[in-house]
Amino acid sequence: MHRLVKDTGFWLKVGSVRYRTTPYSWGSPPPGMQETQDANVISLDRGLQLVDSTGAFLETILTNIAEPSGPTSESS
Repeated sequence: MHRLVKDTGFWLKVGSVRYRTTPYSWGSPPPGMQETQDANVISLDRGLQLVDSTGAFLETILTNIAEPSGPTSESS
């Protein structure tokens, strides 16, 4: 996907878990995205400073996941 949008004027936003992701490997040619050249790293770690707002955000996500979706049927 990176190669498709490179030098086109489009922005590609990708999220991943930092310690579970290998965005770049050395080689010839080197595959992947290099930090500072092809991608920027943005920390989304909120830590314990924003416990209330982080808790509210996670509760909203959980509520949306827990809501039933799609057709339902009742059995007699």
